[in-house]
Amino acid sequence: MNILHISDVHFGRDYKRYNLNEPLVDRYKILDAMIETLKSLPKELRPEHIIFTGDVAWHGLVDEFEEAAVWFKKLLDEMGMTGKDITFIVGNHDVDWNQGRKKHDMTNDSIEVIDELYRYRNVQYIDATLDNYNQFCSILGVEPFMYPVDDRMKYSYSVGYKDITSETGEVIRLLAFNTASLTGYPQIADDKCFLGIPQIRSMYKYNIIPKAKGVDYTIGMFHHAPRFLHSNETNTYSDRPATLLALQYCTNLLLYGHTESMGYPTMTKQSGGGTLMPGGALYYNDIHKHTFNLIYINAKKKSVGLMPYQYDGHWQEFDYISPKLARETVPAIVFSEEKYEDCCLVMTAGKLKKKIRLPHFHKLQDEGKINEYNNKNHIQRIFDITIKKDDTEVILDIKIASHKRNRVESMMEGKILAEFYNRIQDKEDFKFSVLDSCGNSIVEGKKFVYTTQEEYFDYEFLNRLSVFQNYFHANFYVDHYCDESEQAIMEMLDEIIRNGYSDRVEVDGKVCAKFTSAEELENAITQAKETGYVELHAKASPVIELGLALFGAFLPPVILILFCGVLAIAQVYCASPILAALVVVIFAVLYCFIARFSGKYGYAVVAIPILFPFQLLSRFPA
Repeated sequence: MNILHISDVHFGRDYKRYNLNEPLVDRYKILDAMIETLKSLPKELRPEHIIFTGDVAWHGLVDEFEEAAVWFKKLLDEMGMTGKDITFIVGNHDVDWNQGRKKHDMTNDSIEVIDELYRYRNVQYIDATLDNYNQFCSILGVEPFMYPVDDRMKYSYSVGYKDITSETGEVIRLLAFNTASLTGYPQIADDKCFLGIPQIRSMYKYNIIPKAKGVDYTIGMFHHAPRFLHSNETNTYSDRPATLLALQYCTNLLLYGHTESMGYPTMTKQSGGGTLMPGGALYYNDIHKHTFNLIYINAKKKSVGLMPYQYDGHWQEFDYISPKLARETVPAIVFSEEKYEDCCLVMTAGKLKKKIRLPHFHKLQDEGKINEYNNKNHIQRIFDITIKKDDTEVILDIKIASHKRNRVESMMEGKILAEFYNRIQDKEDFKFSVLDSCGNSIVEGKKFVYTTQEEYFDYEFLNRLSVFQNYFHANFYVDHYCDESEQAIMEMLDEIIRNGYSDRVEVDGKVCAKFTSAEELENAITQAKETGYVELHAKASPVIELGLALFGAFLPPVILILFCGVLAIAQVYCASPILAALVVVIFAVLYCFIARFSGKYGYAVVAIPILFPFQLLSRFPA
């Protein structure tokens, strides 16, 4: 099978908002030249499948993925391919860290906590910041990966496995791992990434690897190069095997990216295991080395050949010479599926009617017996819709999808569905059916079960959060009602939406800054950024940026400690209260000067030194 391996194209890096002082004008000249180079190859050398190992975007934002989707669609069209002929691996630049996600109490050395997080049943927590990436894959029609949980298959665009078939009938299994989604947590270093040993154990358990029946060749894929992996992933400690070595033992080839400085490609072969093969950056800036690889696999003979290319005014070919896990075995998950697209679930009871669109829907059957219909191959779904069928009845079960459970829009849709569900509870004429794109019924029945957790939040509260999200381009993770301090922040956000600014910004009940115009607010944000005290991630949200700036507004405690030291010295060594007070006042003025011109707005804190001279004077006799 012929595979095109590309990586690290970084759409959005040239946007003005990032203000990068680099030459960034030849992106499309270089990318389109690659397409022409591929089209000029003899038919027997052209790629049958494309593997992209991460960093489609620069900050994981919607407009970056939208631009990327246009070019990737062009690539597929020019090569006579569809979305099913390309596979994406998530990179650290594909993660949108403006997205709300669940907090995790962990550090680089919290191996047990991280291993638990990387269990397949917890994928939704790792995937929480990938909405924009998932939407990009969905738009292109990319086939998602599958992964096993409790003897069922779930679907993802970031982890799992899928099979592709060559023109000669060879079956190649692709294994996907997400090394990127923990890198944005401040307590996790970006050069200590994880592959996820629990996921490899699950694949072993369900006979997905190694040497699965009917599979001729296995490729593992991840974004970060081995040098960016945590030492526990590359070394065996105690009874925890080295994840990378375990993966090499059960694969024939490992592909990765994140090696932007790579020029001449190398292949590293492990004795008794797979070959490691990096991919350089397809585009970083105009003067950076641009590379792509054509990989030729003979799956039956387990052999691989490499034809690397580099851009130097035009694309040219390089002259290139070419521990095991303890197994708990259970029967492999065996099923066949029939897929449908553009379906619709229709529920009626008298005059009551509710429709839910199902872009992707499939039927599962085991040994010829239909046992389930569901929409879990639709990654961006809000609801998990499962229809179980046995000899006596057909049951429709709906609940919020686990990866959408704490999202505002999902909970609002859940409230609407819950209201419909309550109204049809006593209706004997309730019925449902799933219709295909032509209006034909795929499955129908009369029993409906809805499991909801949205009763904890009223619709007005959720709608208010939705307004904030739309206005400030944010995405909240909601698992509790706001406390008093959060209510105060919400009131301030309301005021900014109404007026364009707020005349009161409060932190812990104290007024820290006052603004009388939207321009003044923006200037404050700019000045706060320039101080360097805080790292701001919410680029699209000035209010969040301001909040971070204000929390970092108070001067470092060391200055206050130094002030107290001067006070003590003045009390001991000054001969008169007037001299002592003069020393303290001079230091207080200096303190205020530093505070004012460092871009900080902690006026309450700045005022504190003014009180110290009076305390000092009280210590001297009249």
